[in-house]
Parts: sequence; C-alpha cells; structure tokens
Amino acid sequence: MPPLQAFGHHWNISNDDFVFPGLTDLIVRSFWVICSLIIFIVHNPFGCSTYVWLPIVSLMIFVNFLSGGLSFALAMLSAQGSIMEMEKRRHVSTLLYARLPVFFVEVIWTIITTLLSFNIFYNADNLCKIESGIRIAVVIEWILVISIFIGAICVFNPHEGRRMDRSLVDERLYWKRNFFLCKMRADNQVRQALDDIATLISQFFEDNNYVISDIIAGLLLLVHSPHKHIPPPIESIIKNEHELPHWMKLPNCLKYASRYFEFAFAVYGWPHYVACNCACGAWYLLCKKLNCCCRKHDNRRDFMLMGDNCCSCHSSALELMLDDECTPAFVCFRNGLFEVPFAVVIDHHTNSIVIAIRGSASFMDIITDLSLDDETLDSIDVDSDPILCSDKELDGYGEIRVHKGILKSARYIYETLQTNHVIEDAQQRCPNYNIVICGHSLGAGIGSLLALFLKIKYPDIRCYAFAPPGSVISGNGIYVTEKSTLSFVLGDDVVPRMTFQSISLLKTEVERELTTTDKAKYEILIKGIFKLIVSYPFSLHRADNISTQGFANLTENNNDMRHSENIGTREERIMLRPPGNLLHLTFENQKIKDRVNVNWIDHSSLAEIQLTSSMLSDHLPYNMHKALLIAKEY
Repeated sequence: MPPLQAFGHHWNISNDDFVFPGLTDLIVRSFWVICSLIIFIVHNPFGCSTYVWLPIVSLMIFVNFLSGGLSFALAMLSAQGSIMEMEKRRHVSTLLYARLPVFFVEVIWTIITTLLSFNIFYNADNLCKIESGIRIAVVIEWILVISIFIGAICVFNPHEGRRMDRSLVDERLYWKRNFFLCKMRADNQVRQALDDIATLISQFFEDNNYVISDIIAGLLLLVHSPHKHIPPPIESIIKNEHELPHWMKLPNCLKYASRYFEFAFAVYGWPHYVACNCACGAWYLLCKKLNCCCRKHDNRRDFMLMGDNCCSCHSSALELMLDDECTPAFVCFRNGLFEVPFAVVIDHHTNSIVIAIRGSASFMDIITDLSLDDETLDSIDVDSDPILCSDKELDGYGEIRVHKGILKSARYIYETLQTNHVIEDAQQRCPNYNIVICGHSLGAGIGSLLALFLKIKYPDIRCYAFAPPGSVISGNGIYVTEKSTLSFVLGDDVVPRMTFQSISLLKTEVERELTTTDKAKYEILIKGIFKLIVSYPFSLHRADNISTQGFANLTENNNDMRHSENIGTREERIMLRPPGNLLHLTFENQKIKDRVNVNWIDHSSLAEIQLTSSMLSDHLPYNMHKALLIAKEY
C-alpha cells in the first residue's frame, strides 16, 4: 500500500509495518529496565556519600519507560485493520512525531552519561558501587540508539515519493535515482545497463505503490489461497526420437549430461569448491595449489589463463574439481558487464572439447541477466547481429528475437575464442573430438546462443543447457535451437519459468490477493511463514468472504489471459522462451529423493511460475547434479 508519509518524505515502509519493530523495541527496553533494576537492588548505592548517580539512573529509566510505552502504542495502532484499510492507521505518523523528541532526549542523555561514566569529563568513582552497572547500561543504550539509526536509514527514501498517478517517465526517473550508488565509479556501459533495468522495473511498478512487505504478504496469501489458480500439471510429450540427433536420445543423453554438468559446476570457481568440499583435507589441497604472490611456487600451467586473481584461486579450484581424464586448454575468469567466466577443457573420457560457461555469481552477472534493450526492452533483432545474420537457416523462420544481455555475453565468448584460436588449437591436439558447450543458469542461456554462433563453422556442435533462463529466444528461433541444444529443467525451478509475461501474471494475482484480504499484515506474515514450515490449520482466507469469492470469479474470467503471450497493456512485448528441447526432471519423493522421473515437455509447460517450497532449491547446482546422477542409473 502507499508508503508512509512523515517528516516531509515518503518512506520505504507502510504504516502497518511497525508491529514487529515496535514490539521488539518494547522487549529490549523492558529487558534493559529489568537489568538496571537488578543491578540497582543488588549493589544498593543509597549508602554512598554522594547521589550523583541518581539523576543519571532516574532519567535513563524514565526515558526507556516512555519510549517503550510509545513503541507499544505504535505497534498496537499499526496492527489495526487489513492492508487496504489505511484510515484505521492514520495516526501512526502522529505517534512517530511524538516519538522523535523523546528519541532526541535519549540520544543527548546517553552522550552525557557516557562522558560521565567513562571518566572523560568526570571522575566515575563518585558513581559509587554502580559504576560498572551504569557502563553496561550505557553500552546497551548505545546499541538501541544505533539500531534505530540503522533502521531509519534502511527505510529512508531520499527521493520524491511514488504516487499512483505518476507517469512512466517519472517512474523511470525514480528507479534511475535508486540505482545511483550502483553507478558510482562505473563506466558508461554499466550506467546504460542500469538505466535499462530501471526502465524495465518502471514498467512493472508504474500502476501501483507497494512496499516490500506488501509484496511478501501478497505472495504468502497467494501460496495459501484456496482460490488461487493452480497451473495444470506438466504433461509429458511424445518425442519422435528418430528426428532427434543421436546424442539427445534417452537414456544415453543422461549419462553424458551428468558428466558435462561437472564442468558447468567446476567453472563456478573456489566458492563452490569450498562449499561442496567441507573438509580440512580438501581446503588444504586448495591452499597448497594457490599461486600466492607473496611466496614462491612451482605450479606451472599448460593452458592460457585470463582474469583470475593474484593467487589464481578460481583456476586452482577448477583444476581440483576436474579428474585425471581432463586437460584444461583455456580458462578465462574475467568478469564484467556481458563478460562471463568460462573454460575450455579437453575431456578424454567423452572425446570432447568442452566449453563450460559459468552461471550468475556476481553483481555484474545479475546486471547481465536484467540488461534490456531500451526500445524493445527484453530482446534484440538477430538480423542486426553481424554473425547470426549470415546464418541462412535462421532466415527461414521469420524474425527471431533473443535476450540482449545473453546475446552480448555469447558474442564476447565467441570473439574471445576466435581471437585466441582456442578451438583450433584444441582440435590440433585432438582432431576427432566433438565440440560441446555446457552451462548452468545464465551460462546455459549464453551457451545456447553461442552454439548458434559456432554451428556455422561446426555444424555438429552440442549444447547442454542446465536450468536455462526463461527469456532466451523467441518462438521462431526455438526450432533452430532444438537441433543443437538440450535443456534440463528440475522440478519447479523458477528461473526457466521467469519471463516478463509470467511475472506480470504473478503480479496481477498478488494485487488481487492484497485487495481482497481482510487480515492484518502482521497476521499474514506470522501465519503464512508458519504454514510454510509446519502443517497447521491456520486460515488466511474466509470462505464466506464475498470479496474472496469475487477473486475466484475474477481468476476464472481471466483464464484466457494466462496462456496469452501478451499480458495486460504490454501487447507489444514479444514472449521469449527457454532454448532447445526440454527434458523435465522430477524427484518422485521430495524428502527421500532416491528416484527421478524424466519426461520431454513443451515450452508452454513453463509459462507460469510455480509457488512451491522447492522453486528456489530446484535451481541450485547441487540438486541438479544429484538429479542427473540418479536419473542416469534408470
């Protein structure tokens, strides 16, 4: 709902967000007062010759009593009404105004007490027996004050508040200002990419005024809603395997996929090596292999290395994660905008030259994920690309659109390979080896487009895309990628389902839940999160609620919109989809995870985001690798 307006600014919280902060402040201050009274009673300072301590202790206790009372009143008032009933909480800002002078007095008196109790301007011996107690109380008081300052900074909005009647231009300017810190010391290319991201976000938020807690509450309502739209179960399709390349046919493709995923996993570098090898011996091997700049080392590499740090942490971890049948030929860990780390490895086990591309693992990778063209926002014309336009096969399917950030990253890897003659040198060493591309997440999307670049020269190229992004290539280009790319999707993984259209649909459903609920936000957050952890008959919806029933009717009436490529008013936006043929892996039992079902699916099966407990965990490389290892045994 509309952000809180107080002290001449709009804040990044709403007036129903003070329940938990208010009660937390009350509990901490109550603990402070109780501890102070215990110290006071145990030491009994009334036997001292001076009573300098009395005004210090008295005022601090009084201020904490008053602040605790105001925090309790603020929490109770903030808990009134549902999310939409702003009028019931109209006096929240008044309580904040009343709280401000009390806070100033608290800060000033805490400073004075600090100077007195720590012998700065006064001899603390005059505080008699409770000198140590006052010092402890002052430290706790400073923790309270600093916590309030940090909280205020986190929710402070330095720009003009957002309004429901803001134009798209104003909304775009608002988000560009929010990215100001990210642009500091950045080059023009990064600044332009951040401006493009601001344009995309403004498209989503131009018609509402939500804060983060509203979105979380709406998602919890949607997850537990008895009237929510449940996407149809993913139906397997029958693939004519005679039309598939031999390397895509089941079950052999699973054996090779599990092997190639190890390369896609290894290229993540030392963080993943440390996370997956939690043992002193493994860490010792990594430290021993590092080429630290502060000591001499004998490690000599037979491959070209670019972009690693001074200790070669990433490349050392990469070598440790490869077995004896693998020989690195080229490794590049340079990571910038549209520059994703990758490695070229000769795998003698599968007789392949493997190009492994890393997924999202840095801030620059996230910008690459979200980097969108200023005119078409999420795609770029293949015909405008100097490499892809020469592919006659692509011209036969009409206009093909691809994600701009992924395309630029694929072009960067292609040019790096061409400049350094990486593939040619590897083929001279192993002339009959296949060329294979693999990648996870962002790397999967980049790999699928890199395969289009390379298949002009290497028509038998293969790409294994693990958990690719949902927005890679338009429908006209899917048929072309099906000849060179095999994509793997695990369970309810959210990333292959994330498109502009699916997120817009999710946003619409969240808005409907927020407008129809009669529950307070704090109740939604407590019960909603609790129901995610344990099964308990909490109800966040009333069966007899007319507005809730109306929500069900609205959902029913809009079913025709769910499978449309153009959602809302954004009919000009082209729907992009994951690349290649899709293999869907699912665990038969999410708890045991001992058997995996494998089915061919259509791209339309990933049109909607599944709100489940495994939507994030199914994207993790570890779970994907585990599923592939189990699947290849059946």
